[in-house]
Amino acid sequence: DIVKVIGGDSYPAHLTLARVRDVQDKIFVRDSLKSVGLEKYFEVESVHLIKSVVTRRGPVYEAVHESKLV
Repeated sequence: DIVKVIGGDSYPAHLTLARVRDVQDKIFVRDSLKSVGLEKYFEVESVHLIKSVVTRRGPVYEAVHESKLV
């Protein structure tokens, strides 16, 4: 539904939680993230829909929508 409304060519449509530009030891980072687990709790006050366009100089971000949850 999101792709229908805002367009884009991300296949499959996905949610990016974080990006890392440069990692010296990818295996260490991967294993560390696995050991942390995802059972962390936090309060979410709003959700932002961000458009990301990858350019030669890096990604360019644009906020296209915000929904307050509280």
